[in-house]
Amino acid sequence: MSCVLRAAGTDFDVDGSIARVQLPDIFRIYRKGTRDRPSQPRPHEASGLNVVVSDAEFTEVDRQIEEALHYLEVHTDALRLLAGFPRVLGVVLDFGIEDRDVGAQADYFPPDLLRALGDLNIGLVVSRYPRPDEEDQVPGQGTLASSLPGRAAGYGSAWAGSG
Repeated sequence: MSCVLRAAGTDFDVDGSIARVQLPDIFRIYRKGTRDRPSQPRPHEASGLNVVVSDAEFTEVDRQIEEALHYLEVHTDALRLLAGFPRVLGVVLDFGIEDRDVGAQADYFPPDLLRALGDLNIGLVVSRYPRPDEEDQVPGQGTLASSLPGRAAGYGSAWAGSG
């Protein structure tokens, strides 16, 4: 899961919105005041949901963008409805990108993607992940596919839950 759509709000009716929006590939739902596991230090400060938009590897930015454009086109009405729900703080599309061994890393997002996101009132987030060490890689698994964190950097627990 390298490209994830996240919607959250402190008083967001996540259950009611899921019933109305009916987006495919929702993989995480969290509710304000609850914990996902007993070891979670604090309850969630918001309610929200996360949706898989692309399962491309963190190294496949172009594929993530292509799949995101397709997802936005196919689900335009549902996404517009989701972004317009009362008490939604916002909706973001989070691209997970692996750090490259370069002096300065820049990733390009085409105008058609940015336009589509803007038209739907969806923000853009880039989450960068360190490259795994050779010895940390498990044969047959993607580079970082199983390590998507619970929160988008800079957006706190409102975007992905606490913990």
